[in-house]
Amino acid sequence: MTGAVRNHDPAGCPHHRRVRSAPATNARCGRRSSRRPRTPPAIIARLNRETTAVLNDPEVRAAFAKHGVEPEPGSPEALGARIRDDVKKWREVITSAGIREN
Repeated sequence: MTGAVRNHDPAGCPHHRRVRSAPATNARCGRRSSRRPRTPPAIIARLNRETTAVLNDPEVRAAFAKHGVEPEPGSPEALGARIRDDVKKWREVITSAGIREN
């Protein structure tokens, strides 16, 4: 998987920006938590606050790091922006590559 910041886990593995044949991409793998559209904002805020606290806990981060995972908690608004950006980016990649559904 590629990202803007080098993951510390794969020792000796070149970052995609150092591999000449790799395009300038930034693909991230993620798990997202979503709720029903009518979930009250106070509940969304609390879920985000509690989840962020857990993901920022040093022991939790260390457990994730053992598997090469770096949690990136953020606001619901940031998640929405990331999803919109990902849809735009990958739509362009798919269209330019001529990828079609079978």
